[in-house]
Amino acid sequence: MKSIITGMEFRLALEDAGHKICSALGLRPVTFVWQDGAQTAGITDKGKIIFPNIDDGSLVKRSLFDRYSGYLLHELLHRKYTDFNARGESG
Repeated sequence: MKSIITGMEFRLALEDAGHKICSALGLRPVTFVWQDGAQTAGITDKGKIIFPNIDDGSLVKRSLFDRYSGYLLHELLHRKYTDFNARGESG
């Protein structure tokens, strides 16, 4: 990987990786939403992954790429192993 990439290159690379990981894990495809104001990543029960937005012209260093890669894997593992229909008991 280059030491610095643009925000647009970054988003495309992360989405491509997400689709490949889904395929490798036997998961249905996910969609990506790059949301202004989001503080962290999340995934819905329908497979929509929400990431904090990165502008097209932003310069993304390896450390940010690594952080978002971790977010991606974390959310995809929720898709594989989390029961989104589970209800907690309140005491």
